[in-house]
Amino acid sequence: MKETLVIGYGNTLRGDDAAGIRAAEALADKLPGVACVCTHELGIELSETIAGCDDVFFLDASTTTGRLICRPLRPAAAPDAPGSHTLTPDTLLFYCKQLYQRLPWRSTLIEIPAFQFEVCEKMSAVTTRMVHECVDAVATLIQAGAAGADPR
Repeated sequence: MKETLVIGYGNTLRGDDAAGIRAAEALADKLPGVACVCTHELGIELSETIAGCDDVFFLDASTTTGRLICRPLRPAAAPDAPGSHTLTPDTLLFYCKQLYQRLPWRSTLIEIPAFQFEVCEKMSAVTTRMVHECVDAVATLIQAGAAGADPR
């Protein structure tokens, strides 16, 4: 059985920035066999968990798109600047490769459109709808991956 990890990250006190976390929480309810992590930011400690998985999905709010974006990830060529408190998904993959000599066979970033970032716990109607689309899309990808053969 393939190990799948969903990582939702963002700030639940900044409106739409909670989109990744809310999507990961909904996926945990929808697919109880899938490991879901919700975090404020990506830290190097996640690299060990990621290295033990075959599939990893990073879910995050994005101000650069008006639609759901799903894109494959590769490890960064070099790590983020030293002293950074938060890392990018591709930098975490870099550390997986460097520290554990292993990468998931599929790593995907899902960007969820986000528009308002005021201090509040409520997301906008558009982002809330996009979170539901994200949950359906990721569930479909996970289920399709579980049915397919491991390409390694």
